[in-house]
Amino acid sequence: MSATLNDLRIICADGQHNAFTALTYWRDRYWLAWRQADSHSPTPPGHIVVVTSDDAVQWEPSITIHTGGDDRDPKFFIDDQEGLHVHWGTYVPFESPGVTTLPLLGLIRRRAILSHIMQRRDDDTGWGFPTPLGRINYWIWSIVSHAPMPAPSRHGLASGNNWWAAAYHFGEAQDTSSIALFCSSAAMRVQGATGKGPCWRWHGPLAGELFTTYSEPVLWYPDDGVACLIRTEHDHAVLGLAPHCGGPWTLHTLNCLLHSAAVCTLDGITYVAGRTRYDQLPKDGQRDFPVRKARDIKDAWRTSLFRLDFTGKASGMPTLTHLLTVPSAGDTGYPGLVAGPKPGTLLLSYYSQHARALLLSEASHWRLLMQPIPADIYLAEIHV
Repeated sequence: MSATLNDLRIICADGQHNAFTALTYWRDRYWLAWRQADSHSPTPPGHIVVVTSDDAVQWEPSITIHTGGDDRDPKFFIDDQEGLHVHWGTYVPFESPGVTTLPLLGLIRRRAILSHIMQRRDDDTGWGFPTPLGRINYWIWSIVSHAPMPAPSRHGLASGNNWWAAAYHFGEAQDTSSIALFCSSAAMRVQGATGKGPCWRWHGPLAGELFTTYSEPVLWYPDDGVACLIRTEHDHAVLGLAPHCGGPWTLHTLNCLLHSAAVCTLDGITYVAGRTRYDQLPKDGQRDFPVRKARDIKDAWRTSLFRLDFTGKASGMPTLTHLLTVPSAGDTGYPGLVAGPKPGTLLLSYYSQHARALLLSEASHWRLLMQPIPADIYLAEIHV
């Protein structure tokens, strides 16, 4: 099986650091979001840009979101009854007694993460207001609805419009992080909106162990049960599988590293896109986008598309198979992935600095001048 890059469109290349994309299709329109800021760093803070299109070619602004903190990593979530949502994490700096801060470098300043969510209803009344979501330092990365649950539910949820969220929890920057699950019913969300109760209930951990950092969990429903693709800081990603969100979960080590995955099922095949490392690509991918210097290989990142087989032919275990690497280099990845407008196609949004090749080659000089390198937003149409 192979994939072909049909078209590559530049969505935003305005000299800012545009990054961390999300892509979805709702009400006959495509919706694309990303973070826009001066740099990758949380200082100074960034904001969320949302644009929309009926053909994925001509885009128009929908909303710009800025809570006052560093808003980043937007994700879309569609609920059949409650409309389109965008949720994201907000870094909020705070001072700690006895801790010296360096605002210029942002090296010692402590930060807390607060997740937010915003709703756009089916009735065309527009976007609502940002609402805090979940607990402090639990970054809600993905949400799914209508979870198949055994009856009667032992998780305290009535039948109906239930949501499940996967979050990763962390403390200080040097701490390891773990994956946690939260659940919410429609009644709980009404109570939360009126200030009469919590919107979300802690369910429990999905993954976490000493000396292993888990982050960026992506929940989705395959043909059977529920799956969660998880980033680690090792040379591999982890796939969690369970009969339903309440578990029990079984964790499988995948055959390559993958950061901030996006998942789409098309014609019965599960496709996964994400950021991976150059030295883990097959030889054809390395040939298409070479690394200039051998010493840079382990720091060279690319954005790639894979096929996920839940039972690999050789091992019988979940396996990722590389299909295509899109033009990408430098700070890149964090894709969105949906079915394209043409049969047998996918749309993949991502960000990259490959068009800033001269700046990348002189990156050491830019760092000395404290000048961040811009990043641009791309949309690839891929035939699979």
